[in-house]
Amino acid sequence: MPVRLTDTIDRNLQMYRHRCGAIYGWTLDPECIAIPCKNDELLDRMPLVVYVQFPNATWKISDLPVGVYSLIPKIECGTHDTRQQAYCTQPSHS
Repeated sequence: MPVRLTDTIDRNLQMYRHRCGAIYGWTLDPECIAIPCKNDELLDRMPLVVYVQFPNATWKISDLPVGVYSLIPKIECGTHDTRQQAYCTQPSHS
């Protein structure tokens, strides 16, 4: 599944905002429940870690394959207009 970074993660590895990659895998919470949904499964919580493969990457992190980076999901909250109304975005990863 294709993905794109929403923030700059690591300048040394050229992990800039909008860089494209593909999901390589994930680590689920041990208490996560997968609910059957048509041809897929719906998780009751976010994965603990999402692994993303970046094409043309030459770096290697620990025991992961070349070009695979681990991202920890987070939810960003803040304001989006001059009236300081609160919002929360879709989950992102960093």
